[in-house]
Amino acid sequence: MEELALWLSLALKIFTLYFACVAIFTLKKPKPYPHAAPSTRFAVVAAARNEEAVIGNLVESILNQNYPAHLRDVYVVPNNCTDFTQAAAAASGAHILHCLGPVRGKGDALHQALGQLMARDYDAFVVFDADNVADPNFLARMNDALQSGARVCKSRMMAANPTRSGVAGCYGLYFAAFDWAFNRPRAALGLSAKLVGTGFAVHR
Repeated sequence: MEELALWLSLALKIFTLYFACVAIFTLKKPKPYPHAAPSTRFAVVAAARNEEAVIGNLVESILNQNYPAHLRDVYVVPNNCTDFTQAAAAASGAHILHCLGPVRGKGDALHQALGQLMARDYDAFVVFDADNVADPNFLARMNDALQSGARVCKSRMMAANPTRSGVAGCYGLYFAAFDWAFNRPRAALGLSAKLVGTGFAVHR
């Protein structure tokens, strides 16, 4: 038992040392993707359950991108809603995708939505949470990465209101720390970022 504990301790130390060595490269400036002419046709998808209060902000942030309108569409997938999420999304300018089967969570909703969208002429699919707001240049930068050969692209996340409450502040610190200690140094080394459930693009 003691020998097992010793080996586990050694493995954890090696694991920690690896991440510490990688984190040092946060000081190295990542090489940006060269700007590319807009050519990627995006389908932006957000699964939404009772998000009437916030879904319009996301939709408007996509429709107001610094990216050609004919190369981006935004789809909202309302599921198990008891409010007016669908009406709010449609009023903001989103296309509505209806789930064709039972939905137990976000994964089910996205799976069914992408099953429908794969039959359409899109080059890449972007996933956002319903309460997000995209930077105006988000799609332009995703286009740069995809045109450079990337097939999965993850954006940086930030808390919009880190001083509003303790919870919001903790999220702000978490996002900033994760960006500086994990994703930024890995990008500088040509390694992959951590793919979480929002703010990413995937080539078809």
